[in-house]
Amino acid sequence: MRHDKETEASKTDDLGPDSLQTEALDKLMTDVQSTLKGRVQSVRVNKRLQTHPCAVTVEEMAAARHFLKMHGERLDDEMRYSVLQPRLEINPRHQLIKQLSSIYRHKPQLAALVTQQLFNNAMVQAGLVQDPRTALGSMNRLLEMALHGQ
Repeated sequence: MRHDKETEASKTDDLGPDSLQTEALDKLMTDVQSTLKGRVQSVRVNKRLQTHPCAVTVEEMAAARHFLKMHGERLDDEMRYSVLQPRLEINPRHQLIKQLSSIYRHKPQLAALVTQQLFNNAMVQAGLVQDPRTALGSMNRLLEMALHGQ
C-alpha cells in the first residue's frame, strides 16, 4: 500500500493546466534535492496540497514528534535529519514553487535560500522543529537579499 502511494505521489504527469510543466518540475525537484542534500530523503510532487507550497512527511509522524520531544535537544541537525528521513512534497500549482523553478537558473543563491526557507517552514508546520527560532537565520538572509534587490 505504501509503495502505491509513493508511486502516485511521485508522478509528474497529469498535474493540470495551472501546474509547472513536467520538464521544469523534474528539473526543480533535482535542484531542490541537491540544495537540501543531507536534510531530505526525497523530493516529490503532492497533488493534494492546495494552499501550501510544500509539506514535509516522515514515515511515522506521531512517533517522530514524540521522539523529538524526548531526545530532540541531544540531537544535532545532521542526526535529526538522519533519524527522521523527511520527504519534501511540493505543490506544482503554487505560485512560490513556479517562481522558484524560474529563479534557479538566474539567481541560484536566492533560489537556495528560498528552498531552505520553504523546507524550514514545512518542518515547523509539521511540528518537527522544537525551537522555531532556528529558522530565523535563513529568513533574515532571505530578507536581506530581497531588500538589496537580488
